[in-house]
Amino acid sequence: MKITKLGGKNFRTIKGNFEIPLNGETINLFYADNNGAGKTSALYLFLFLVANYVSGKTIDEYINWDSDSMEAYTEFEFQSNKFKIEYSNIKGKANKTLFINEEEFSGITACNKKLKEYFDPSFFIPSVFIEQNAKNFTSIKPSDRRENLKKVFNIDFSTEVKEIEKEEKELQDNEIAKVEKELIIEKAKKFEPQKLEEQIDKSEYIEKIKLVDKLTDEIARLSTNVADVETQKTKHDNIEKRISEEEQNLINLKNKKLTLEEKYNKLLDFSIDDEELISLNKKVDEIKFERIKIFNDEELKTIKQSLSNLNADIRVLTKKLQDCSSGVCPTCGKDFDSHDIDSINAEINLAKENKIKLESQIEELEKEKKVYDETVRLNESKKRDKELLLSKIEAEQKRLDRESEINKRDLESCKSELEAIDFTSIEKTIETLKTELESIIIKDVSDIEEEIKIKKAERTALNEFCTKWESIEAKNKVIKENNDKLVEEEKASKQKIVELQTKLDDLTIKKQQLYKMKNFLRKEFPSFVVSTMVEKIQDDMNEFISKVYYKDLSVEISANDDTIDVLYGNGDKKIDAVNASGAEESLLALSYCYSLNKLKGFDLLLMDEVDSSFTGEAAKVLADMIYKIKDEYGFIGIISHVDSVKDFYEMNGANMIKMEEVK
Repeated sequence: MKITKLGGKNFRTIKGNFEIPLNGETINLFYADNNGAGKTSALYLFLFLVANYVSGKTIDEYINWDSDSMEAYTEFEFQSNKFKIEYSNIKGKANKTLFINEEEFSGITACNKKLKEYFDPSFFIPSVFIEQNAKNFTSIKPSDRRENLKKVFNIDFSTEVKEIEKEEKELQDNEIAKVEKELIIEKAKKFEPQKLEEQIDKSEYIEKIKLVDKLTDEIARLSTNVADVETQKTKHDNIEKRISEEEQNLINLKNKKLTLEEKYNKLLDFSIDDEELISLNKKVDEIKFERIKIFNDEELKTIKQSLSNLNADIRVLTKKLQDCSSGVCPTCGKDFDSHDIDSINAEINLAKENKIKLESQIEELEKEKKVYDETVRLNESKKRDKELLLSKIEAEQKRLDRESEINKRDLESCKSELEAIDFTSIEKTIETLKTELESIIIKDVSDIEEEIKIKKAERTALNEFCTKWESIEAKNKVIKENNDKLVEEEKASKQKIVELQTKLDDLTIKKQQLYKMKNFLRKEFPSFVVSTMVEKIQDDMNEFISKVYYKDLSVEISANDDTIDVLYGNGDKKIDAVNASGAEESLLALSYCYSLNKLKGFDLLLMDEVDSSFTGEAAKVLADMIYKIKDEYGFIGIISHVDSVKDFYEMNGANMIKMEEVK
């Protein structure tokens, strides 16, 4: 794999736009003067785009803290295919686009699904990426190594086993239990025929039915006579009720007339209260305006302008007097005598006298203006008061007119209602109803009712005999039908028992198959894959160590159903890889990563500060190991803080990428 482009905007700690200069022909060393410059972010960016790797809890942690959006892109080659991935997360709206040899895939789900065909995260991440202090297959407990390999080789079927167990339980608890319950119920059913009840003579039943019909006709005839009397009683009661209602209506109508007459008299006595209107008109008459002579503003302006001009003349004459006092005219150079100075003084004195007169005139005019302005203000105030009173007068007049109109309308309405009241029709109706009531004669029906009672008792006795005969006949009919039905049900039940037993046998076989499948996925198949792969991993790890390490360090991997042991060392003296330290721990991690990489041919290696806890010499040993295998990888990206390591890679032609310079 060769990475040709890697860049983005506001990704993790890298703020703003950036593109990292990469070189697939040598080792790429990422370094910085300070933490937080984005070294790890560069590796995470590639792993995130290719294998959807998220180091934190959510994708939001990949957006720079000072921004609400981020972008990322990469271009690389793998297995003769050219890949280009673009991702953006703009204010929470994420999008991803993938190009494989210019074939485009859009959308995060579609892109990740397609990339997983080439770079399944469970295999890809442990094959190409080693983090500082991170545990891998060699550095974890023997009991955990088996689970690690099952995930890497995608043979962890715990989810599938749980699904099978769930299906197995549902099969037992629902389908099998249901069929077993149905089978028990079906086998417990009893099909015993019921005996017929003793029958009564049918000819006697027919004779008594005829007597019941004859009595029914006689009771109906007598009941009609009683009903006629009851009808007359009802008619009598209804007429009495109507008379009572009409008499009450007459009383109500008379009360209504009295009420209307009282209301009519009050409306006739209506008079308008116009005291408020008179008061308002009086207030309007009391408002008097002051007569005033129009003030001449132009005259005041003219006098003020004359005063201004006179002040200017005085200033000129005063200046001229000062110049003449020196004895020589500043303009023509002639000498001045005392006569000239006296003439100027005379002009100045005359101008000052005129100034006093003008100032006196201005003072008088300004007093007049003040009196004029105050009078105008008072007249305006009185004008507003008068307009307000006139508005109130208009509103009051409208109110009085409205009251008068309402009274007039109510008077006419009340008069119409009084004229419409008529007692005659109600009184006539009452007289008619009383006449009709007197014409109704109610007969005594006690003898007829007694006869009906006797005949009903006789009919009831006959009906009891007939009902008993009919009940026995109906029950025997139902018994016969039920007995016939029991024969059919017994036949169907036997057939259903056969079907249920067959279904139960099929479900039991299915349950046994699920049990076998569960055991196969849980133990047999994973054990087969693990035992096959650990031998391959062991050979590849030893091949790698022999290439890069200065001494023989044989790795032995043995697997059983519960654990995988990884031992290493010289000769017969072996120790568990969990106890490895320093360069040997990194060597084992690298060799394991190398073995997985070799299986898939990713030829990519990314290391994030694996030497952070090493001494200078141990870090150089690790760097030398990586340098020896650089030609076996298409791209190697390393992050290191160790100065001796940086110097080593720089002297050996590494691509030195200082993260502060890519921003």
